[in-house]
Amino acid sequence: MDHIPSQPPVKSSRGPFTLAAGTAAAAAATNAQAYALGPVAGTFAPWMLLAVPAVVGLWWLMKSIPLKPIRQAFPGISLLFKLESEEKTPKRIPWWQYIPITLASAALVGALTRPELNPQAPLPGSGPVMLVVDNGWAAARQWQARHDQMQQLINRAEREGRPVMILPTAAPDDGSPVKVQGPLSPAEARQIALQMKPLPWPADREGALESLTALQADKPSAIVWLSNGLNDKAARPLSEKLASMGQVTILEDAPADSARLLLPPETGTGKMTVTVKRSHTGTQDDVQIVAVDESGKPIDQATATFKPGASETQASFNLPPEISNELARLSIAGEPSAAATVLLDERWRRRPVGVIANAQNNAAQPLLNESDYIDQALNPYVDLHQGPVDELLKRKLAVLVMTDAAAVGKAQSLKIDQWVQEGGTLLRFAGQRLAAQETLDQSLLPLKLRQGARTLGGNVSGGKEGKLAPFPSTSPFAGIPLASHITIKQEVLPQPGADNDENTWARLQDGTPLVTARKHGKGQIVLFHTTADPAWSNLSLSGTFVDMMRAVVASSQGVAGKLENTDISLPPLKTLDGFGRFGAPGAGARPLTAEALAQNQIGPQHPPGYYGNESLRQALNLSASITTIQPLGAMPDSVLRKTYAIGQKERDLTGALLGGALGFLLLDLLIVLYQRRSHKGPDKTPARKAPKPEAGS
Repeated sequence: MDHIPSQPPVKSSRGPFTLAAGTAAAAAATNAQAYALGPVAGTFAPWMLLAVPAVVGLWWLMKSIPLKPIRQAFPGISLLFKLESEEKTPKRIPWWQYIPITLASAALVGALTRPELNPQAPLPGSGPVMLVVDNGWAAARQWQARHDQMQQLINRAEREGRPVMILPTAAPDDGSPVKVQGPLSPAEARQIALQMKPLPWPADREGALESLTALQADKPSAIVWLSNGLNDKAARPLSEKLASMGQVTILEDAPADSARLLLPPETGTGKMTVTVKRSHTGTQDDVQIVAVDESGKPIDQATATFKPGASETQASFNLPPEISNELARLSIAGEPSAAATVLLDERWRRRPVGVIANAQNNAAQPLLNESDYIDQALNPYVDLHQGPVDELLKRKLAVLVMTDAAAVGKAQSLKIDQWVQEGGTLLRFAGQRLAAQETLDQSLLPLKLRQGARTLGGNVSGGKEGKLAPFPSTSPFAGIPLASHITIKQEVLPQPGADNDENTWARLQDGTPLVTARKHGKGQIVLFHTTADPAWSNLSLSGTFVDMMRAVVASSQGVAGKLENTDISLPPLKTLDGFGRFGAPGAGARPLTAEALAQNQIGPQHPPGYYGNESLRQALNLSASITTIQPLGAMPDSVLRKTYAIGQKERDLTGALLGGALGFLLLDLLIVLYQRRSHKGPDKTPARKAPKPEAGS
C-alpha cells in the first residue's frame, strides 16, 4: 500500500498514531504541525492535555468523599443505644467503582484532541488543493478506493485550513463541458465527492485541459490526479499542464485492479464468443463471464483465461439455439462496470430461417437436392427449418429461402409477398424453371428478368467461364474473400434498367449481375442469378458461398426488427450507469439514429443501453466504441506516481473515544442504580432482641 508522499518535513516526527487539531481555526494557526509526545504519539492540540491533571484530581476527589450514610427512623431509638449494627457504611467508595468514571473522563479529554490513526504528512504548499478525478467508465471497478482517497485528501485540506478544487474529467450527463469546481470549502467539496459517481463513457481529458487553460482562480499548490490508469493522447499534455501549476501526484490502480473490457460477440457467426481485454499484461488471470436472460436469471457461465503477457482472451458459450436466443446480457462476474457489460439484441440471436420444400423430393439423392446445399451452408449458424410455405409462415422467420425447385403456387406467392412487405427477407435462387417461365411473377424478384439463361464458356462468351469480381464496398458481401476456383457456367440476366447498378450486390468480371436485391415494403428480396447446387456453377461448393449466405441472413431484420433507415431515430428506452446498472435515461440523452448506431457514438447524448421500444429494440454497447486500452504512459519527471491506498487509511478516532466515554458513564450509572436498589430491598435479617434492663436501673 502506498500513500501520497510527504513534501516538506514537519517540525517533529510522528508514529502510526497522531492526535489531530480540535478545530479548523486551530489547525490553520499551527499549519497542522504535530508536537511529539514520544516515539509513537503526537498531538495537534497540546493545550488540551492540560486536562490530564484534572483527571488525576477527580480520582483523588472521588476517593476521599464517602458515600452518603443511610438514615433510618426507629421509634425505640432509646433502646438501641447499646446495639451494634451488623451493616457498616463504608468510609469511601470502593476502588473498582470509580474506575468507569475515571476512564470516561480520560476518553473525553482524548476525544477533544481529535486523535487520528495512520495520519499522513501535510500536503505541499499552502494554496488550494486540487483533485483531478477520472470519473469515466474505467474508474468503476475500483471506485470505492477513489472515493476513500478523495475523502482523505479533503480531510487533510480541512485540517490545514486550505480550500479545495475538484476537476472531474468525464463530461456531465447533461452534456455540459468539463469544468473546474471551486475553490470550495472542505465541507462543500466533501458533498461533491459524495455525490460523484463513475459515468458510462470515456474521460474527456482534452476538455479538462481546456478548462485548466481558462482557469482564472488561484492556482493550486498541491494537485492529486486520481487517474483511471489508462493512456490516451491527452494524458501527457494534461500532466504537463498540471505540473506547471503545482506539485502533482498521480494515483493509479495496481495491475491486478486495472479496468477490463468485454467486447460484444460477432454477429451472424452462430457462436457466442466474447473477447476480454485488459491494459496490464503481467500475470495470468481467470475471468468469469456470466450470461443472463431478460429477467436477470443466470443461464450459463464461461471462463476466459489471460496468459502471462497477453492483453486479450476469449470465452465461448455452447448453448442450443432456443436457449441462446433468450440471452439478453453478458457481463464479467464481480465487476460492476458498463465496460464489463454487453447488451444483446436481435443481431446476436440465431435467426430462424425457413427453406421451402422442393416440388420433387430428392432425399435419396442429396447431391441433386438444392436444399441440402442451403442446409450445409447455414445450419451451423442459424435456426433452420424446412417445410411447405404455409407451415413455415406460421413461424417467426427472419429469412425465407426459395430455391428453383421450390413448390410455390399462386396463393403461396401472395402470402410470401405480404410476409416480405411486413419485414421478411426472401432469398431466391435461379435455375431452369425460373429461366423457362414465359410469364414471370415480377413481384417476387428484385429486377425484371430476361427469359432464358445465359451460358458462359461457349462461343458467345469467347470460351471464358464467368469469374466473380470483387464485391462493391456498399454490398453486404464487402470484405468476404473470393475463392479463385469459383466459376459460373450459367445465369439469368436482368432486363436493362437505371437502378440495376444500385440494386447489385455482386457481379461477374464482365459486369453482369450475379446477386441483386431490392427493398419491398419493410423487407427485401434477394436473388442469386445462378443455382444453389453445382448445376450452373461451383459457387455452392466454396467457402465464399457460406460467407455470402451468412451475410444475407445478417442483412435481414430478424424477428424483432432492425434500424436501417437513416431517417428513423429510436428514443432511449433504458440506459446503463457507470456501474452497469439499468436506470432512466439522463437529462442529456437523445434519440439514436442509424448513423450513431453504426459509429458507436457513446457519450452524454447517447449513453450505453437499449433504444427504441419493445418491438424494435437496439442495444448500444460502450465496449464496441473502444478499440484498445493501454496503461498510462511516461509522465514528466516532477510528477510522482503512486497506487491507490487500499490497506491502511486515515481514521478519525474522535467518535470512537466519545462513544467509549458515553459507555463508561452508562456503566457507572448502572452500578449506582444497582447499589440503590439493593439498599432499598427488604431486610431479611432476624430482628435482635433488646437486652433486658439490669436490676436497679
